Amino acid sequence: MVAIPIIDIGPLVNNTPDAGAVAATIGRACRETGFFYVVGHGIAPETVATVFAMAHAFFAQPLAEKQKAAFSGPSGNRGWIRLGSEILDPGKPHDLKEAFNIGLELPFDDPEVVAGRPFRGVNIWPDIPGFRTAALTYYDACWQLGRILHRAFAMDLGLAPDFFESVFTRPVATIRMLHYPPAPPELIGDCLMRWTNDTYVSTPHKVVSPPGRHRYSVAFFLDANPETIVECLPTCIAPERPAKYAPVSFAEFLHSRLAPTYEPAPREGAVPA
Repeated sequence: MVAIPIIDIGPLVNNTPDAGAVAATIGRACRETGFFYVVGHGIAPETVATVFAMAHAFFAQPLAEKQKAAFSGPSGNRGWIRLGSEILDPGKPHDLKEAFNIGLELPFDDPEVVAGRPFRGVNIWPDIPGFRTAALTYYDACWQLGRILHRAFAMDLGLAPDFFESVFTRPVATIRMLHYPPAPPELIGDCLMRWTNDTYVSTPHKVVSPPGRHRYSVAFFLDANPETIVECLPTCIAPERPAKYAPVSFAEFLHSRLAPTYEPAPREGAVPA
């Protein structure tokens, strides 16, 4: 089994001369393992502890209370997703987890919300004191960290350090508070793999709950502005390495990944019309 690298990104966060070397280390991890841990990220431990406490508080509520913050559907991708509502792989059992999704904080009168644009909705907040503040503090810290990491990706790929900056101004970024009973599902992330023409690899991974115990996690997914076109980066294509994927808007790409997750599985013996 390949060890997952642990990378100190302090030089990136602080923009010191060693930032280029850190970017190269990150690039190597993206090519070889598709996964890495980071330390030196600058997110305060109390920020992390508080958002986990809020996740515990939310999932400990009675069903009726959680239902008040029910999921808005994949087009908005916000709110509580009840246990067994998602399925990653068609034909397999539904995922054994419940989740609470939080997206970019937008007001009701935001033009994209009013227009019903994909993945532009308002957050759904439970009636738990401090929940909204804790979630948005963590969201903003992870958003900033994600932009810093994309500077490293750009540097490693031979692009200008700020190459990705303009596509993360109003991102489709999501916090997922997750509660796993035993035997949780497999998770996959592959947009950056598509963007780099498979230069970076996407590694399937599993969340494993300790025997007889439940597990909680708070994941942050930083995805581009919905109108961003995901197409092969100029430094990831060559005559001997043609582009493998057609250009697609990020909204279309994400919809293609999310929609099957929430479609009900066909009944046994059913045939398509």
